Amino acid sequence: MNELLVVKDNGVIEISEQAIEEYRKNQYILTVAKMQQDIFKEELQEAMEKYGVKKIEMSGFSATVVPESTYKRFNSRKFKKENPELHKQYQTEAKRKGYVRIEVDEG
Repeated sequence: MNELLVVKDNGVIEISEQAIEEYRKNQYILTVAKMQQDIFKEELQEAMEKYGVKKIEMSGFSATVVPESTYKRFNSRKFKKENPELHKQYQTEAKRKGYVRIEVDEG
């Protein structure tokens, strides 16, 4: 098996084509699985609502219909636009953990 990556003496990192292809393949598998999961959930919800079933419980599995609801959100953009000084007073700094963003052509 090829190495995932090779660090050259000059600090350049190279990723093997095999590793990129495997990543691409895994990304496709995840996308298809997510689509299948979404279809399953949609069909299950439709059936449960049609037959008035609110909850299904089985060994290692449960499904509950959560009805549509409304809620209130705070419109921070509007608040910032209308009250810029007050908005600044309540801003806090937060640290976000670093990560690697990967973008792969469909290939």
